[in-house]
Amino acid sequence: MMKYKKEYFVKIENQDHGPLTLVEIKRLHEDGVLFSNSLVRDSNSFEYSALDKLLNPNSSEKIQSNISKKQIYIPTLIIVLLILLILNEYRFQALNDKIKSENVQSTLDSNSIQNDELKKMITEDRAKFEAVHSRVESFERTALQMSSDYKLIKATKDSIESLNNTVLQLKNSTEANNKMQIDALDKQVAKLQEKLEITVREYNASNESIKNELKSEQRKLSLNLALLEANLKDANKKITNYEIFKEEVIKDLKYDRNILTELVKKTGLK
Repeated sequence: MMKYKKEYFVKIENQDHGPLTLVEIKRLHEDGVLFSNSLVRDSNSFEYSALDKLLNPNSSEKIQSNISKKQIYIPTLIIVLLILLILNEYRFQALNDKIKSENVQSTLDSNSIQNDELKKMITEDRAKFEAVHSRVESFERTALQMSSDYKLIKATKDSIESLNNTVLQLKNSTEANNKMQIDALDKQVAKLQEKLEITVREYNASNESIKNELKSEQRKLSLNLALLEANLKDANKKITNYEIFKEEVIKDLKYDRNILTELVKKTGLK
């Protein structure tokens, strides 16, 4: 008489597989294809039960212990999924940091351009200042020349007074004998007086013009210096903001690194 072999069906991913003998099921269990909590049914029945109950029907405590051990893969799977989520978040954070870095680089490039413009403005202002300084030196030379002219005017005035005295002396003498000399002296005095008036007018006009030009150049120089100080303050403010932003980025990176380190420690990964 031929011995009857009992056959079974196992459920894997909600699908029945079989029929399988008990030896085949044990081999699949040893190979890790089936687990203690895998569902199995008799070929003559539609009621499923745990595989461990079939393999160890006489030890309920052992069945429960094995089921608990085999079910560890579920939280392990959850941990793996969490690690994948953390890695994706880390990649996203790295991409975000890269974008921030590019923005910082763009800000640095912008600040570099503005610094170049400021340097250009400083160079231009310095050139203007040197031009003003050169003009001031020219004005000083002109002032010295005017001082010399003033001395000449004073000497001319003294000469006129001396001539006037001579004229008075000549008038007191015999007018007939000295008439020609007196006329010549009068003409000479008139010419000297006219020259004195012209020199005085030129002196006053030149002095006023120099004062006006000096005031104008001083106003321009003050305005340029004020603009330069404002630009320098703005550049310093932007550089300060960049340093603050850089420190915040570094702080965020350290914070993210600490979080990732803690998660790695908790999950037991290296």
